[in-house]
Amino acid sequence: MSLPSSDTETFSARSLLLIATGAFLLSCAALIPVSLSRFVAADEGFYLLAGRLVSEGRLPYFSFFYPQMPLLPLIHGAWISLLGADWLTARLITVCFACGTIALCVTSVAAQKRSLVCGLLALLLFLTNSLVLTWFTVAKTYPFASLPLMGSIVCLLLALREREDEFIAGKTALLAGAGLLLGIAIGIRLFYAGLLPIFLWYIGTSRNVQPRFVFAFLIGGAVSGLPHLIFLSDPAAYWFNNLGYHLVRNHRPESIDAASKWRIFRIVTGMHSSFRVDGLASAALLWINLVIAGVALWKKQLPPFPTAAGLVLFGLYFVPSPIHVQYFSTCIPLFILGIGSTSFSARRMTITILVGLSMLSLWSTPETVKRITESGRGLKGLTQESKEIFTLQTLEEISALLNHEFREGQTVASQWPGFLFATHLSPVLGLENQFWVRMEGKVSEQEISRYHLMNREMMRALPDRRDIDGVIIETEKLKRYFPSLFHNLSGYRTLPAPDGMMVLTRRQNEGETNIP
Repeated sequence: MSLPSSDTETFSARSLLLIATGAFLLSCAALIPVSLSRFVAADEGFYLLAGRLVSEGRLPYFSFFYPQMPLLPLIHGAWISLLGADWLTARLITVCFACGTIALCVTSVAAQKRSLVCGLLALLLFLTNSLVLTWFTVAKTYPFASLPLMGSIVCLLLALREREDEFIAGKTALLAGAGLLLGIAIGIRLFYAGLLPIFLWYIGTSRNVQPRFVFAFLIGGAVSGLPHLIFLSDPAAYWFNNLGYHLVRNHRPESIDAASKWRIFRIVTGMHSSFRVDGLASAALLWINLVIAGVALWKKQLPPFPTAAGLVLFGLYFVPSPIHVQYFSTCIPLFILGIGSTSFSARRMTITILVGLSMLSLWSTPETVKRITESGRGLKGLTQESKEIFTLQTLEEISALLNHEFREGQTVASQWPGFLFATHLSPVLGLENQFWVRMEGKVSEQEISRYHLMNREMMRALPDRRDIDGVIIETEKLKRYFPSLFHNLSGYRTLPAPDGMMVLTRRQNEGETNIP
């Protein structure tokens, strides 16, 4: 591998490919054990079940309620169609997307700073960051949307750094790629639509800008939007699942909501400690990028694009209600790349910053790993009573039990959609995810039917429905939330199940034992 020996030399294309490959493989070696040991996230089940339903020919919005942009179920559905619905595979696919993001970022840092050391330090900073370890190892939107977003930013950086005498088609192709990849990221998570103006601003203010550059970017974005035409055939459903639901889902008074946002602001800026994020490395990344942006503006320059995008995204995350600390995990790759993209920071200074951040991050890594694989502290929706249920091993046991006791295609009412992901069973319409409860009393009966929701009255009637073949629920949840809902389970019998779980199957004759 040919390494640059001065600030003016660059890596060869072969060297950059080797750096990217090495970063990907090292990231996989570090993140796969963490991912396979990490507790299952509460929302992970509904994302994966949605993907399985897509693999069976059903579509979000049309067939089931899915309060997100539609592309992630299509991605999950694609690999499930090829490899089957399996928790282990889901985690491995997730890690591949996360490691792809890391490899792109690390390679870009090394290339821009012309330093393999900078790239290696960026890699170390990634693999020890608390938010990355916690949220890029589960099959939620964060790793899946971050990869196309990072690809879009790298394409833009390459286009903006093209020399004036470069072949014009190269820059046009890069900007078309940036638009395409940004559109894919938006199709997974709508937040990224807020980055569109800043992309256009940086393209429009670049040297020797031509209308074809903006046009190429927009054309790329338009191509990525073609799959949305299918879902836009029902505009009302598209609106409700992506925005309508989120505009009314919050049930807290404004004063409590404001206090919650202020608390989260203090957590993510390092002014308040929390079990949801370990150490100060993530907050330090934010503050350093604020300094980078401030210095650039003081010099009457635009901040490095990754820094600007990361700060804009950071601000966008405070718009909805409620918000969660995990949102900010997707800012980490942008902030790391921002440090590597500064034009006024010498290589030695960049190395010093990355060394300091890596040591700060490394200090908290053991606590993060212990928290997400052993104690469960700070993981939303996980309690000491339920944490033994939400491991890959226990979920595989539950899936095997359900596949053994129920025939393929039978319908089971599941309190958590993830219990049905790796099975051949069908969920009850309206229980494909757990978010219907936030719409209680906020939508009409007609809207419940149109958008495939559930309500408490319908829940109470579930045990009496003859098309329901079984029920699966956490014992803790049954006692705490559902006694009044599942008030009549006399038509079911219990099956042996892991501790903390209740699995019920409909009795076939009157001689079978009732629920005790």
